[in-house]
Amino acid sequence: MAIASTAFAALAVAEFPELRADVEDEVNRGLVHCEVGALAQFVQAAKARADWSTYQRAVQFVDGLLSEADPALENALYVSFLEHIDFNGVNGRRAWSHLSERLRRGWRELNDGWGRPRPEWMD
Repeated sequence: MAIASTAFAALAVAEFPELRADVEDEVNRGLVHCEVGALAQFVQAAKARADWSTYQRAVQFVDGLLSEADPALENALYVSFLEHIDFNGVNGRRAWSHLSERLRRGWRELNDGWGRPRPEWMD
């Protein structure tokens, strides 16, 4: 059975309680793209502070959801998560190393589709 987009907030907060305020904010609540966007910001912050344990858990969480997501959740994970994480800066290469092949492929497709340059180390 597919994981419904409406289940994302509860699953995310169960895995990352520190997301509760952002995911359940009255503006974001019930809008899966906003809820997933909050997770993307959370992941970017973990990358910035080199919190690799949190980063790894979060990208594994997303990868696991992708394998069972309904179409709406799958779309949100691509559009509001993968499109909004980057691999620039001092921690970019290390962050990239934590992604599964599925997430790497998805990020490349989105990034290249938008015509965005890849980090120099990636070429």
